[in-house]
Amino acid sequence: MAVILLILVLSGVFLGKTASKQFDEQYQERLRSGLTTYGVVLNYTYDGFNHAMHALSADAKFLSVVENGNLESTQNALENSAVTTGTDALYLIDHQGNPTASYFRPGFTAPGALQCFSAVGGMVATDSMLYLTNARKLMSSGKLIGYLCGMSAVTEVSQSESLENLLRGTPYLSFKGRQYFFDAIMRGVASNEPAELGEMVRWSGHGKSYFGMSGALALGNDEVGIGILVANDIYRENIRLALLAIGFSLMMILLMGLFALRTMARQRRTQRKFNQAKEQALVTLSSIGDSVITTDAGGSITFINTAAAKLLQLDAASVINQQWQSVIAVQDSDNEELLTVVAASQQSSQPIFSTMDTELLCGERIVPVRFTAARISRYGSQSGTVIVLHDVSKERSLREELAWRANHDELTRLPNRSHFHEKVTSAIQCIKQRQTGAALLFLDLDKFKTVNDTCGHDAGDQLLIQVCALFSENLRADDTLARLGGDEFGVVLSRVDESTALGVAEKLIESLKQFEFNYEGQQFKVGVSIGLVMLEDASDDLTAATRKADEACYVAKESGRNRCCLYSELAAQSSSSGASIRELAAAV
Repeated sequence: MAVILLILVLSGVFLGKTASKQFDEQYQERLRSGLTTYGVVLNYTYDGFNHAMHALSADAKFLSVVENGNLESTQNALENSAVTTGTDALYLIDHQGNPTASYFRPGFTAPGALQCFSAVGGMVATDSMLYLTNARKLMSSGKLIGYLCGMSAVTEVSQSESLENLLRGTPYLSFKGRQYFFDAIMRGVASNEPAELGEMVRWSGHGKSYFGMSGALALGNDEVGIGILVANDIYRENIRLALLAIGFSLMMILLMGLFALRTMARQRRTQRKFNQAKEQALVTLSSIGDSVITTDAGGSITFINTAAAKLLQLDAASVINQQWQSVIAVQDSDNEELLTVVAASQQSSQPIFSTMDTELLCGERIVPVRFTAARISRYGSQSGTVIVLHDVSKERSLREELAWRANHDELTRLPNRSHFHEKVTSAIQCIKQRQTGAALLFLDLDKFKTVNDTCGHDAGDQLLIQVCALFSENLRADDTLARLGGDEFGVVLSRVDESTALGVAEKLIESLKQFEFNYEGQQFKVGVSIGLVMLEDASDDLTAATRKADEACYVAKESGRNRCCLYSELAAQSSSSGASIRELAAAV
């Protein structure tokens, strides 16, 4: 630490000397630049004044007023022109040299009699002021009608104040042996003529020494000396301030050095913790069940965990630096969407996750996965992408199984009541839209209870399975057979008329007549009672259609079993006799 402090002290001394020398040179350059700038300001002011006078002498409206000779109009024209151009005084002289009109800015005092009609432009000096002057001939139709003379005080140039503030010095003019300062305190300080432009000079006055620079400036037809004076104590004060700034800078460097050492130690500790966290993260990623792949900003793979290599049936080391699209293969129809998902995650300014479900091609296997991509950001810009492949095979199988169980009977594997009702509703809608025939059958097994009571429920279950297989053999592929509960079944026949539907019903009845159920050496005969309703006759909704089929099935069972009853015939008998359908069944 002592060595560091010694080095800093020696560096401070060296920097102080060097800075003092450089500061002296830079301050001289500031004076030189300020002097040049001030000369430009004066020339600019002079050129602006001349331009204003030239424009006024060529103004046709102004010439017309002068030529008319109306004194009041001429006086007003002079005042308006002076205010517009910022001129302190304007004189109008006729062609014989006699004053005819004039305007003076309030508070402005002219330097004696003005004899300017013979001069193009220049300066007039008094004991305390300098004035820019300019005279212009007034010509109308080629005839001289008079002279326009103008005057503007140099000491009222507003830019001198900003120049004084910049340099903390006083700009001055030297004209015909006199010095004209823009600060009353400094008047009379300089006694010598200005030196050449850029030469450093010193003055003494009022008990003080002054440091400055002077030069020459051509202003119109006159050679004018210009210069800037800065008190030496102000100049030295600036050097002291510079040295203080250097000392403060060295102290800040020392503090920054100590802070840097402390920061480096903290960074080393942070780096060790980061390496530990990175190692832990890699172990974790390699151990989890999901497949994880990371890429750089260009899409090249930088990491692949064990699960991903196993899922893709690849060697992890062989795919490093390969493009991820060449490693992750999906169904052709999903390729474009997959690229869109990755692009969406990369283009987002937030670390969002883009997800899609797709099917991954893994050798000869097709594996359903949930593909997730997320942007990896570093210092606000995208530095890569992390891709996660979650195998959803078990989830999909479970979801499909749950969906199947919700719509099927587990014993017979036929559609259940809720699924059957959906089929009936769909058939009714098709009839209304396409005017095609469809039939609804309710089936109730006869003597099923005998088998259940004699041999138990296992025998009843076996009977139901065999009967369902028998019914399915006698139905078309697009017909729907469902178990509604117990020994009750439902059938929806599509695209059939009444005679065809009756034929199917008789075929089902006949198949059970030919069927004999054997269970542990015992033989049983069973039958089926069927209620049939044409859905175009139902013409309403699910509730009405199932009620009518149920009533027809009830009549079939009560009237002798092992037969089919058509609802339309029962409805006709009920209408002619005045009795309800169930009353007809009781009568039979």
